[in-house]
Amino acid sequence: MTGIGFGTWAWGNQLLWGYRADRDDPELKATFASAVAAGLRLVDTADSYGTGRLNGRSEELLGQCLTGLEASSRANLIVATKLAPFPWRLGRRGLVKAFQASRQRLCGQLDRVQLHWSTARYAPWQERPLLDGLADLVDQGDVRELGVSNVGPQRLRVLHDHLARRGVRLSSVQVQFSFWLLLRSSPAASWRCAEISVLRCWPTAPLRWGFLHVALTGHPAMPRCCVQDSSAVCCRVHDLCVRRWLTWRGQEG
Repeated sequence: MTGIGFGTWAWGNQLLWGYRADRDDPELKATFASAVAAGLRLVDTADSYGTGRLNGRSEELLGQCLTGLEASSRANLIVATKLAPFPWRLGRRGLVKAFQASRQRLCGQLDRVQLHWSTARYAPWQERPLLDGLADLVDQGDVRELGVSNVGPQRLRVLHDHLARRGVRLSSVQVQFSFWLLLRSSPAASWRCAEISVLRCWPTAPLRWGFLHVALTGHPAMPRCCVQDSSAVCCRVHDLCVRRWLTWRGQEG
């Protein structure tokens, strides 16, 4: 893995990112192909990405991109999606149909499934059965890995330990992590990941949805859907994050 993943939240999102299929799809596909050719090994999406009638469009478009790759490139790529715990998705099998629909939109390639967010604060009875249902998919061999997203450090430990007791490994957690957040607070969920040695932390919004791109480069915010040359900017953000973290830990002169 190169260390930089490819997120597809903006794909199909008209409300926030002004997505238009006729204008954006060719550029998105070309950008994805370029990223894979440059060594991309991780791409992440969600079944709720895409607004209104375009709900699920992100997965559908990613599936089209995957079918355009050579078999060797597809084999080296980790494809992950997140399933939303909507109120009507209840019980241990509450996400099974959503999983099957996502896998179909992704043209059969789905390596990691994730619970999109925790319901512990507003529907605590919903979360664990849904997570157990996703763990069942791992046990059955329907998907290789399981992750969670948008959970705090305490909840992360609870979910990790619950899965560990039934013998299922929690592979990753997605949390917002950027230089902007490091300036405001310490990333507690990231420290918890360090305690759980087998758990990988996937930082989301490293450029703070484009705001840090402006701060670091002086250029206008990133295009609506993607940026082909963002890896260099990401590296600069990463360097600043490391320096800020060392300063916070008192280890930099």
